Amino acid sequence: MEPKLFSKENNTKAEEFKKFLPVNVQFSYETFAPALALAEQNFIIPILGKDLFIKLITYYNSSIEDEKYKTLLEMVQFSEVRLAYWKSYNSLSVMLTDKGASREVSNDKGLYRYQEDNLMEELKTDGFNQLDVVLEFLEENIDIFPEFLFSQHYTKLKNSFITNTATFNENYNINGSRLVFLKMKYFIEDVEQITLPHYIGRKLMEAILNDMENEKYKPVLKLIQKFVVYMAIFNGASELQKFPTEKGLVFENTINDGKRIAVIPNRELERTRTFFKQQADAYKSAFTTYLDRNRADFPEYKEFAGQSSDTPDFIKRSSTKKTFFA
Repeated sequence: MEPKLFSKENNTKAEEFKKFLPVNVQFSYETFAPALALAEQNFIIPILGKDLFIKLITYYNSSIEDEKYKTLLEMVQFSEVRLAYWKSYNSLSVMLTDKGASREVSNDKGLYRYQEDNLMEELKTDGFNQLDVVLEFLEENIDIFPEFLFSQHYTKLKNSFITNTATFNENYNINGSRLVFLKMKYFIEDVEQITLPHYIGRKLMEAILNDMENEKYKPVLKLIQKFVVYMAIFNGASELQKFPTEKGLVFENTINDGKRIAVIPNRELERTRTFFKQQADAYKSAFTTYLDRNRADFPEYKEFAGQSSDTPDFIKRSSTKKTFFA
């Protein structure tokens, strides 16, 4: 497998690699190339879309000077190098022969376990966070990169109240981790497609999504975003039986030789799920109350909700019946 955004000719002494990752001249292109190609397939192409990826390859192989494409290429290369090394670290750090696998360095020159863990954490976090920067750059320059409009990733983001890691992090702190956001995106989509329409209707959802900068929508938009995030975490905890981190939803405890992952006890899990559900319900009540009180400003909601929902169902009776209260 050969990568498309790095070449052997440009890396006789790891020249390109050293721009994005501290490496020495012993770092060979032939050894690293399969890991780079795998990173392109798994991470870069799904983000950019095939059409934009092909245009970026064309630019990389040309002598054209274009500041925007140069910036995009360097952002993508930075992410690709770090994700490739993170994903393929185990195979890159050993020597494979017909007698099995062995390390090329002696034990006294190797890294301690905690040093390896810290390195992997840094490579992974930097690589995925850079993909967020790439997405933001493409959205800000969509007129220059119109191919991104046809990326499946772009479509998913634009049809969501939680469009990126930063938006999620504003509503619930995940330390800006794109990995957490990707883990939770599945649950976000479920809340937005299945749960939320029951409370505000699809027409109002579409109206807000198509005009999220409208001042009229901003008060209710923030409440809806809070509801979506807390409900998604509630659903995620229920299905995965864990807490939200970039490894999924887990407890992470540090011990002497590295990190150990422990699943949350059921009692603690249920307390946590109850908290997130209560928070989600509170935000749901807040945005439905706001919409009820401002129906004239939200005709889509007025059509969806009909008469005011403030009156409890249990006291609605026919006017021909006598009602007594003890």
